[in-house]
Amino acid sequence: MADNPLPRLVPIQIQLNHPIFQAICRWPFADEFVGRLLANDIPQRVKYGKGRIWVYRDPNQTVVGFGVIDVCDDYRALTGDKSHPYIPLLAVNPANQGRGYGTFIVGHLIAEAALLAAQPNSECHDVLFLEAYTSSEKAISLYERCGFARLRNAPFFDQVAQKPYFVMTKRVNITAI
Repeated sequence: MADNPLPRLVPIQIQLNHPIFQAICRWPFADEFVGRLLANDIPQRVKYGKGRIWVYRDPNQTVVGFGVIDVCDDYRALTGDKSHPYIPLLAVNPANQGRGYGTFIVGHLIAEAALLAAQPNSECHDVLFLEAYTSSEKAISLYERCGFARLRNAPFFDQVAQKPYFVMTKRVNITAI
């Protein structure tokens, strides 16, 4: 990837009622869980938590992907009883995959997590969490290239989706802010 610079995308924060969010919900994702999270999980995180939805536009103003970051307590037992940043979902439009957009999106969400953890008097830990189904080999590889590590080698099991998944973590750099 050293020969191919990351694409230049413009991150834009949107709300649930934004037409772009509605359009993203209609993208033809190969994995059914993306649609389930967009319909059920993400609205709850935005309405009742600290979830933020980001969309990413290319130089032609085309929305090529999105990502969500939240501050939550899901893994509070692992962060000294502090809330922590969490990426519940990110995706690149299936028509635009394979162009480096995922790497850009993950990098931006890592930077956003660092900002959340670095706020004065923040109760937010500097360890960022995400989850990836074991069948999402490309996503797991992307996260590992971006510095995430598996919490443990053995996967956890999602009772709703009936699929195994890994919990992945990365300490964000709050001193660079």
